[in-house]
Amino acid sequence: FADGITEDVIAQLSRIRALKVISSASVMTLKDHRLSVREIGARLGVATVLEGSVRRAGDRVRIVAQLIDAETNEHRWAETYDRQLTDIFAIQADVALRIAKALEATLSDNERARLAKEPTRDLEAYQLYLQGRHCVFRFTLEGLRTGIEYFEQAIARDPGYALAYTGIAHAYLEMVVQGTGTLSPDEAFRRARDAVGKAIALDGGLGEAHGMLAYELFTGEYDWTGAEREFKTSLELNPGSADSYDLYGQMLSAVGRFDE
Repeated sequence: FADGITEDVIAQLSRIRALKVISSASVMTLKDHRLSVREIGARLGVATVLEGSVRRAGDRVRIVAQLIDAETNEHRWAETYDRQLTDIFAIQADVALRIAKALEATLSDNERARLAKEPTRDLEAYQLYLQGRHCVFRFTLEGLRTGIEYFEQAIARDPGYALAYTGIAHAYLEMVVQGTGTLSPDEAFRRARDAVGKAIALDGGLGEAHGMLAYELFTGEYDWTGAEREFKTSLELNPGSADSYDLYGQMLSAVGRFDE
């Protein structure tokens, strides 16, 4: 649950164009290291570090967050949230807004609207989604299969949960790209296309969905023009998405545009 919250806060911050945010993949490698804030800042190449803790008991959650200057170790901002679990999305949005203010980042009206938007109103669906992401990012066949099961359970609870459909698409695409799984590539691509199509139909402004559509166009259809268009749409909606930059970079490499 704590890893999921970490990812979600990073995802929220990555929607703010004025901020440069380090990806969850880079951050998670430092989770269990006993490094000082200054050492973490130097390792990641950042000026400020957001650290905190998540504790959950029943339907209550306590989140402590603090923004620290990596060079001086001074607190730029700190807050403790002791709230109902139903407030989790409001907490994440508030953390992102407070950090933007502390770093004097200017937000557009669209960015504020995206931060305030709740991905689902079903908390059980949200927790299933977090478990699915945790499994998929193991990048093993078992993890991908289990992740899909969690995403499907999330959708069963909330059929309008666009992010869960995006997670399903990602898992099927990784099965093909990694050469794992028992499905034929055609069937896996078909399922990925169906899932990402549903995600965009539910929320056309979801950057993650456009990024996954781009990945499918790139790997499944060799549609370089369409894939590039969708990658750019994804990055317009989510300017700090490490995942979209990663996958876009893979496509540019595949077509020989190495400098880009």
